[in-house]
Amino acid sequence: MIRLRFLTPAWERGRDDDAPSRLLAHLRATFGEPSDPLRLATEIGLHDGLVRQVRRTRRDLVLRVTTGHLGIGYRDVDLVYRDLVAVRCENFDLVDITRPAVEILRDEIDRRDDGAIVHRMRLTVGGLEIVAGGFALGRIAERRRRG
Repeated sequence: MIRLRFLTPAWERGRDDDAPSRLLAHLRATFGEPSDPLRLATEIGLHDGLVRQVRRTRRDLVLRVTTGHLGIGYRDVDLVYRDLVAVRCENFDLVDITRPAVEILRDEIDRRDDGAIVHRMRLTVGGLEIVAGGFALGRIAERRRRG
């Protein structure tokens, strides 16, 4: 099972209110400020995000995710994983995450002892873990509102 380090089931049930603060402190200590992992957690947020596109090459993976909500508007964000090491999906195939009913519930980025980046996500269909040599925020585009 793919487990998140900070945003655990205990946090979900309201028994660990300090988890988001510990996660942000960990991101600052691990990646520095400014950094794309910290920007993802503080400025963008993937909660309720929809993966619209998966692009994979031999070495890289790009997920285009629509984030936001009616109150703040929506934007498309490219999550770019360089020098891909592994992708592990729990109960689904990677291409399944682009289905309309699949949402990102929560996520965490971390760094392994060997320096690799690990991005873990809980989705409505199961867990996703991406391990890569690097992570960057790519294209960020505001979506037009229909009026």
